[in-house]
Amino acid sequence: MRRQAARASRLGLLALHFPSADGETSLVGYLCLHAGAGPHPALVLLHGRSGVYSSQAHAIGNRYVPYAPLLMLLASVDDELSPRVCERFAVQARAAGAPLELIIYDGAEHNFDDPSPTRQSRSANRRATEDARARAERFFRVHLGS
Repeated sequence: MRRQAARASRLGLLALHFPSADGETSLVGYLCLHAGAGPHPALVLLHGRSGVYSSQAHAIGNRYVPYAPLLMLLASVDDELSPRVCERFAVQARAAGAPLELIIYDGAEHNFDDPSPTRQSRSANRRATEDARARAERFFRVHLGS
C-alpha cells in the first residue's frame, strides 16, 4: 500500500479510502488535485463501486450521471462485485449522457492492482495492473490537459 501511495503522490494524486458496502474493508480511490476551485474534472474507479457506489448504488439505479468523465477499471473474475452489475450501470449512465469508459480485464481478480507477490503472481492481474495504470495516467492527461 505504501508503494501505491508513493506512486500516486508522484503523479499528483491523493489516495482516498472509502468503507466498502460490508463495512469490513477499505476501498481506495485516487483524487487528482487540480488548480482552482470547482468539481473534480475526471474520475477513475477501480474494482467497481466506491464512495456513493458502495452504499447507495441500489437507490441510485439509472438516475445517476457523473458530472465528470469517468473511467471504470474492473476485473472479470471479481468475487466481491459483479462486473456485470457495473456493466449494466455503465450502459444506463451512458444512455443518460454520461462520459463513461468501462474496461473489464479478462481473467483479473478483485484487487488486481494489489502489489503483493500473491496477487501479482497471476499474469492476468499483472497485465491488468500495468494497463490500468497506463490508462489512468492517459485518462487524466487527456481530461486535465497536462
